[in-house]
Amino acid sequence: MSHTAQAVALTCIDFRFRKALHDFFENELNLYAVDHMAIGGGVKQLIENEGELRDFIYKNFDIAVNLHKVNKVILINHQDCGAYGGTAAFQSPEVEITEQEVYLRHAVSAVHAKYPDKQVEAYLALIDSDNNITFKKVI
Repeated sequence: MSHTAQAVALTCIDFRFRKALHDFFENELNLYAVDHMAIGGGVKQLIENEGELRDFIYKNFDIAVNLHKVNKVILINHQDCGAYGGTAAFQSPEVEITEQEVYLRHAVSAVHAKYPDKQVEAYLALIDSDNNITFKKVI
């Protein structure tokens, strides 16, 4: 029996974003069958890790592409990510957003180079002082 997913998504494991991610996939992107891969630091691990962890991520992408026939890869980073040192590690929230967007653009290029026939999108999850989460499309 064959199963088809609409997309594969790479995100961070941060529990604060779990429900918002699910709602975003369904309500904003109209995606109900997503192979969701969560790793501490998410996209950072794809860009900075050149060993087993990057291979692990791509092996899972390969499964989604080959077994579940996905045509879309979604990469999502979030504000206040501990893998990046949290918001406090940046000069300002604006600098944090800019640097996160750079990581996402770099990751989109890397994934698109490996899967040139797939659509690759990137989003940044923003969290406000009341813990409300919104998603900003980067690419």
